[in-house]
Amino acid sequence: MSKNNKIPGTWTAVPDKLLGIGFDIYEIIIISSIQSWTRQEKKFYESQTRIANEYGCSRATINRRFKDLLKLGILIKGNRRGTGQYEYQVNETNLLNIIK
Repeated sequence: MSKNNKIPGTWTAVPDKLLGIGFDIYEIIIISSIQSWTRQEKKFYESQTRIANEYGCSRATINRRFKDLLKLGILIKGNRRGTGQYEYQVNETNLLNIIK
């Protein structure tokens, strides 16, 4: 691919350790997106509907993944902002314990 044929849009970095340990692609997207926002010193308030639309799956699929990650203690659910938007953070300690 030449320099003039760059893929447009923003990029989210995915830590190598998240790959191949049992998370599915949607869980990896959720964790990596939240971590990306955190690195930029922003709060993650994306709606599950927007995430589902962006990645071509149902809102129910994304909702199940959020619930699973909350149950595992990987995500922390914070304050609500707007309709269906909550602040989420990654519990880095719990994530590191799973990755090890």
